[in-house]
Amino acid sequence: MSDKAVTFASYTTSGGSFFVGALSLSEWAAIAGIIGVAATWGLNYWVQSRRLKMEEREHQARMAQLEKGKP
Repeated sequence: MSDKAVTFASYTTSGGSFFVGALSLSEWAAIAGIIGVAATWGLNYWVQSRRLKMEEREHQARMAQLEKGKP
């Protein structure tokens, strides 16, 4: 390996170790909880928006069908 790659790997490992060691287990749990809440909210938003679009298309199809049947 070249000196640049070894230096980069060394600094990356050192920085990662510092970052992981700087937080306690309860702080990591809080971060994981926040990420979980954000992921749940995002997934729920996506699913509900898709459901709303589907219901709007279904409503439009029903209205078109009812207007065809009018005299």
